[in-house]
Amino acid sequence: MTSAWILAVCALGALSANAAPVLDPAVMDQALRESASSWKRNQTPLSRLTRQEALRMFSPEAPPQIEITITEKWAQKGPFLGPFKNAFAEASLDWRIHQGRNWVTPIREQGECSSCTAMAAAATLETQGMIAGGVPENASYLSAQSLFSCGGGRCHSGWHTSRAADFVEQYGIPDEACLPYTSGATGMDVSCSSTCSNRSERSLRPTRVRRPTQGVRNVDAVKAALKDGPLLSTMYVYPDFLSYGGGVYRHVIGEGLGAHAVSIIGYSDADRAWIIKNSWGEAWGEAGFARVAWDDISGVGSDTWGFELAQSQGALSFQSLRQGEILSGDVEFKVESRGVVGAVQLVVRDSLNSRVLEKTFNTSTVRLDTQALRDGVYEVSLTAKSASGVTIDSSPVSISVLNRAPRGSLRFRPLNFSPTGALGRLLFEVFLDSSPIPWSSVEFTVEKNGKRVASKTVHSTAPEMLMGWDSSLVDPGTYEVRMSATMDSQAHPLRVEAALLRIQIKK
Repeated sequence: MTSAWILAVCALGALSANAAPVLDPAVMDQALRESASSWKRNQTPLSRLTRQEALRMFSPEAPPQIEITITEKWAQKGPFLGPFKNAFAEASLDWRIHQGRNWVTPIREQGECSSCTAMAAAATLETQGMIAGGVPENASYLSAQSLFSCGGGRCHSGWHTSRAADFVEQYGIPDEACLPYTSGATGMDVSCSSTCSNRSERSLRPTRVRRPTQGVRNVDAVKAALKDGPLLSTMYVYPDFLSYGGGVYRHVIGEGLGAHAVSIIGYSDADRAWIIKNSWGEAWGEAGFARVAWDDISGVGSDTWGFELAQSQGALSFQSLRQGEILSGDVEFKVESRGVVGAVQLVVRDSLNSRVLEKTFNTSTVRLDTQALRDGVYEVSLTAKSASGVTIDSSPVSISVLNRAPRGSLRFRPLNFSPTGALGRLLFEVFLDSSPIPWSSVEFTVEKNGKRVASKTVHSTAPEMLMGWDSSLVDPGTYEVRMSATMDSQAHPLRVEAALLRIQIKK
């Protein structure tokens, strides 16, 4: 197994208007019928990509030659498996429903950046953190952007999965609020210097990274490792996988495109398949997840990394508070705890990291009157003590307080092209003004003759941003570019639109 194989390049490109897709849907449907495959084809955000576009998403290496070992000796005690703690495997395991609870964070969309390795590594460690803390259903993300930017990943070239695992082992990954993900919308790299100043102390760091498999796909070993948590893995992507819409995937048709990174979150003996968490959004696959056959030539599970974390003495988690949520008036948070003795303290910090409010409570909910705070951006966290006196802290969550009507404006302009004759990757300078809190999102759309041909939404905004669009993926003609900004407040919603820009695309 060469290191080139585990270089995952996996951006989602913009959709072409009229170019033929990498695989004709009718041809794919016929191939699925002839192969008697159990999976179905759907139109997905990737299924309309041309082969040229799709090849930009992945490392152009040849697929690996992988041995497949499936001993299936789970009816009796199996051989010694080194670091694995479990000698038996059940008929299935799915960390989304393990012990009746969900230990997997929601699906993310990497967008126009080859950040799949960082997305998959962060997803794997997110679940491992919940397992170690014993508190599931915590929707708090880790910062894939910080991992990607500080570890050496680049949007145009991806990142070696082995190097990502090494970086996670050495430095860990901070919470999402430390550096929110923006590269997916812009297609641009973000400097590591943009991350929070206390990144190290906010990072979740594994005690060890283990390698259940290294270039030889051993189903038994991966099953055993999954009992302790999800695994970061690589796979080789074929064109039919872009149109996967559900069922047990097994490659049917199309020449290989290149390498990709995913998180394996479970398995099914009945399906003889792995359950993977992808980073292509919920409109792909089974709401963003997939089942891939053990013996599929894509090689899922042939290279795996597991993150070990010490079992914590306790854990605290917000169960009803989203990152970046806008709060008004009197609000209530649901809190889950494990190993906590005595009261829990809610801590609110301002943008200078100064404590501006503290509240102590003894129940599973805490109420906060946001009128006690000035409108603005804050971080909230929970802290308590364990039976042995160890301090237990939750991951901080960034919120905005908004109790009066906001105001704001949006404008954008071409950066590297002339609207009368544009070609290639076009960059737009975006200028956002808002008070008293930032915009929740910015939406970018491109239309031709009233039909939308490209769109993207960024949910982490800044006063000055770059938005990118690859115009080489569309036919020549006149296109209309629109942008809008939204403030997602139930009490004080606001949406503004920038002036429309017409662009003449030439070849």
